[in-house]
Amino acid sequence: MPPVKIDPMKLPGPWADGYVLERQHTLTSDFVGHDSFGNPQFDTKRSELGELKNVFDYQERLTLLQGAFEVDGNAVAGRCILLVDDLYRSGATATVVAQALLSGNAAAVHMLAMTKTRTRT
Repeated sequence: MPPVKIDPMKLPGPWADGYVLERQHTLTSDFVGHDSFGNPQFDTKRSELGELKNVFDYQERLTLLQGAFEVDGNAVAGRCILLVDDLYRSGATATVVAQALLSGNAAAVHMLAMTKTRTRT
């Protein structure tokens, strides 16, 4: 398998340092009509890394993720943790997990994501 091209970018968050390996997992998304239920349908082209996953809205994700992760303070206390995620959309999941690790007295959390969704401008 040939190597996958990357385009690293620094990510802000509650971690000491964070990066995504690819800035944009969705290359194009063209509206093609509605399905039989009236839902919009799109022809979406993703990068190689972008073919791996899908998620949704930041505030809603934060609400849904509250209490979803439990950290064993004895396992993380004083340690530097590398948090790895496949898809960085809004940063909600990574933020909640990093905060839980820091609350468990991790010395530092570093974040690495494989790919990032594009943002609307």
